[in-house]
Amino acid sequence: MIPILRTIAAILAAVAATAPAAQPERASPRPSPSKVPAGAPPVSPAAPRTGQRPPIAAPTPVALSDAPYRFETAGLTMFLPEIATANLTTIGAKAALEVLPPDASWVIKVQAPRTSNPDTTAAEVVDEVTLQHLKEAGEIYEAVPGEKLDPSKLRFVKGRILEPRRTMVIGGLQAERVYFAIPQGLKDPAVVRGYTVFKTGPDRFVTFELVTTEPHFAKARAAYEVSVGSATFTDPTTAVAERAAAVQSGIRVLDALTERDYKDILAAQPERWERLFKPAPTGADSDATELGYRRILTSIGPRSMLDGGRRSGRGVADRQEGYIVQLEARVLREGLAFDTQSVLFMSPDGAEEAWTTKMAIRKDGQTRTATETGARTGQSMSVQIESTGAPGKIVKPSLQSEGYVSRAEALLLPQLLIRSGVATDYGFYGYQPDAEAVRLRRDTLEQPIETPGLWRLTTKLGEDKPVQVSLYNAQGELIRTEMADGTIWEPTTLDALKRLWQSKGLPLD
Repeated sequence: MIPILRTIAAILAAVAATAPAAQPERASPRPSPSKVPAGAPPVSPAAPRTGQRPPIAAPTPVALSDAPYRFETAGLTMFLPEIATANLTTIGAKAALEVLPPDASWVIKVQAPRTSNPDTTAAEVVDEVTLQHLKEAGEIYEAVPGEKLDPSKLRFVKGRILEPRRTMVIGGLQAERVYFAIPQGLKDPAVVRGYTVFKTGPDRFVTFELVTTEPHFAKARAAYEVSVGSATFTDPTTAVAERAAAVQSGIRVLDALTERDYKDILAAQPERWERLFKPAPTGADSDATELGYRRILTSIGPRSMLDGGRRSGRGVADRQEGYIVQLEARVLREGLAFDTQSVLFMSPDGAEEAWTTKMAIRKDGQTRTATETGARTGQSMSVQIESTGAPGKIVKPSLQSEGYVSRAEALLLPQLLIRSGVATDYGFYGYQPDAEAVRLRRDTLEQPIETPGLWRLTTKLGEDKPVQVSLYNAQGELIRTEMADGTIWEPTTLDALKRLWQSKGLPLD
């Protein structure tokens, strides 16, 4: 099986485990297509068996969201069902979008897989995935007692084709779509899958998968087809040109900054505290939900600060002076407390950097820890990662030749960009711990008419990361950052933070 099909098949199998529950309904096994050995009746996903009619109800009107959803990795823009929520997950270089209604009766999953074989077509992807699922659902052979199973005597498969593969044009691109059902046993309704595949480039596909159950199929299908039907795709050439222009803007603005600029920024806010919270309808801090805080320290100091000022045996390297950014943070999520301590170092010429990050995850008196230690010299980077209950590993990310910013520099970017005074789109490459790789981040700096004298910075830490919008004053001091989930970072003081957290009985130690 070609690599892309292997990847898609694994993804589909994982989704099957999360298929929504429904009222019991016995699925009757009918003849359906599968890979057929020699001598068995020929079938194909593109041609239904005679007399097979999909149980399709009349289309149900579907209201779509007012604003389009942008899936950067896929170069995709689409409108989602108004009632649904979108969850984007990123693992390494792979991103997946899940769209679900409030009752979780269906799920639409969108991905952008790639293939090493440019001759692979969308039709081949759809056929291969369909046949594989039908085969895995179970096959019925003509058996003779006492004899070995004869592969040529395949008679039926348990899955059913509800609508054979058909070709259509959506958003100016040709697509292939199929619907099929897989039985889940005598007491559970069959799981229905819809699969739509676009080939968006020589080695690129965008896949849409619907997973539901037969009782919900008509309603789910309407939402799926209306949403997929709204899809449009960005010309890959245009997207590449836009990214290149943004990176060049970033290179120009950083090249224009001097060592004095960096030192002034480090000295301007040597210590600051920020609070993360979910605002209450009343707008009062006392009614808000506290979610975390962070302390950021900036200074000029020796590289030995990575080891708490102790000598590490690196000799002259320990005494190397550079820019230091320290981050201490606590975030509360779902009964867990995440405590992080980071020390980031960058040499004044930007040629070297190093960092250490320690995280502790606490719950009910138990603690799990993780440590990340990284270093870069020029274009060579090595990162060592260790965590409780997992083997340690070393990753060596590949660096871009231009537009790279160090870990320390990334935390100073808002102030650096505001100091430049150039309102435009920027692109920077930087190491991202969650991806364990170097990724492109995008920043747009503006001076909104409605807030004279203030700067607005819109940031995406990855192509498919949620947007965060920050407002700064002319000196680069944070006023607030609004996250995509509705939470807010705002500046505070240690005393104010203590009073607020103590009044709410929250842990500060």
